[in-house]
Amino acid sequence: MNKICLALCCSIVVFTSCGEDEKPLTHIITGNSQFTTQEALDLNSEGINLVNSGDISGARFKFEEGLTYEPNNSTLLGNLGNCALSEQDYTTAKSFFQKSIQADSNYLNSVVNYASILYDENNDSAVYWNQYILRKSADDSQLGLANLRLAYDAFNHDSCLIARMRYDLAIMYLTKANVDLTGAEKLGTELVNCQ
Repeated sequence: MNKICLALCCSIVVFTSCGEDEKPLTHIITGNSQFTTQEALDLNSEGINLVNSGDISGARFKFEEGLTYEPNNSTLLGNLGNCALSEQDYTTAKSFFQKSIQADSNYLNSVVNYASILYDENNDSAVYWNQYILRKSADDSQLGLANLRLAYDAFNHDSCLIARMRYDLAIMYLTKANVDLTGAEKLGTELVNCQ
């Protein structure tokens, strides 16, 4: 079964296949209750189906069409950002995630993906957005990823104690969410010798 997954390497969201027992790290493309028109909701659902069948360009068209009914819908904007990520167009993805967050800063799927891009750019505001996720999210995979990014940040700033604490929290949340920890193991190995 194909699912949409997030790369755990702390870089960027990509659409990939997951194993049968493996949960996606975050719900990349979702429907939510914030739709105000049936047309936009239906177009979002059609876009999701197209993503699941591998037709990113068709999905993008459906999400864009949905915006004609609801121009500030955070889900549609976030899903357009995810389409751009799948095509490695990080500038466009970042722009859509910013618009999604402006429309609804509580739509954490966009916040998680935006924070990933900022982290990859070594942008200092990535720390703010990862801390924001920690304050707002109840999703174990989102909490795990935010803690993992903050652990890397602490490690890169020679704060071994904070890095270890964040890393332990990340592993706890990611294990609870049944996420493959392969990408997190590198930091664990590096923390062994961190003084």
